Amino acid sequence: MSDTKREQKGKLSGWRLKLVVIAAVLLSLALAAVILVEVTLNRIERFDPNETPLPPDYTLPDDTESPDDLQDLPVVDPDSVWATPTPGESDATPTPVSDTIDTSGKDVTNILLIGQDRRPGESRARSDVMILVSLNKTDGRITMVSLMRDTYVQLEGRPDNRLNAAFAFGGAAYLCETIESNFGVHIDGTFEVDFSGFEACVDAVGGVRVNITEAEAEIIRAAMGDEYEIEAGSVNLNGAAALVYTRIRSLPGGDWQRTARQRRVIMALYNRFVNSNLTTIVNVLNSVLPYIRTDMLNYEIIDLASSVISMGLSDIPTYTVPYEGTYTAANVNGRFVFLPDLEANSRLLMEWLYGD
Repeated sequence: MSDTKREQKGKLSGWRLKLVVIAAVLLSLALAAVILVEVTLNRIERFDPNETPLPPDYTLPDDTESPDDLQDLPVVDPDSVWATPTPGESDATPTPVSDTIDTSGKDVTNILLIGQDRRPGESRARSDVMILVSLNKTDGRITMVSLMRDTYVQLEGRPDNRLNAAFAFGGAAYLCETIESNFGVHIDGTFEVDFSGFEACVDAVGGVRVNITEAEAEIIRAAMGDEYEIEAGSVNLNGAAALVYTRIRSLPGGDWQRTARQRRVIMALYNRFVNSNLTTIVNVLNSVLPYIRTDMLNYEIIDLASSVISMGLSDIPTYTVPYEGTYTAANVNGRFVFLPDLEANSRLLMEWLYGD
């Protein structure tokens, strides 16, 4: 073999070696990244599949309203609720939702975000926040729907109650079953956080920036104390103040505006997180994930996160169930409730999540 051929062969061998080394390094980095993601996501607490529901005859802590809060509301016998006409009902035979909304060929994932009203020392309480985030991958659209906590629904194996009681009775699984049986929408996964976890999430990203009114600022100041200075306008709320803000229901608009505030904070939290640098993101995840509970597997969470990031959460449509004109406010067993037209709201949900 000539010296020239030996030299060329040596150069090729050198390049092959370099390529092998580069490939090995890239593979090692990819493997390290996978391990890091798995380790990070394993910090999330998983729901116990064998979680024991409360006995059917268990009575939750009293949540009845004062007589003043029930003034001018019609008193409805709980045994006659579903026989009582609600807005939008007619004598016509209802058309099944599946016959009017085409869901075939739609790649839709529905995730339920749950904020539970658990105080220190409590194991499980009513769900204070229920927001359905739907990812329609076929149309590249994300939709956010707040489910009103006072919505009166049918509970499997129990007396009818508010929707927020379902979580206290049987956890996330029972809440999802209740939503599915009443409104016909399948839930693919859930994420749950309590009050302390919510505050930790907001503080971990450095707070959330929202626009508030003077009336909202006054309520936040009263709850936080004189040392917390805040005025109307664009403000950055820490975790405790953000929690107060999302729970305001004494102002005009009541629970409807309350759910709008909740959605506003979620959007602000997401924007602050995705616009952080990598180091901050890792630190935030390590701090926040232990406060979160889910029934989803790691690969499902990764797929979900990549879909949300690719589609984005800017200018997404938001709705509320029950929808305007599809419910009646009433007094049932001393509780303020919304008596929904289940068929009408089920149809609307399917249109929002699956319609074109």
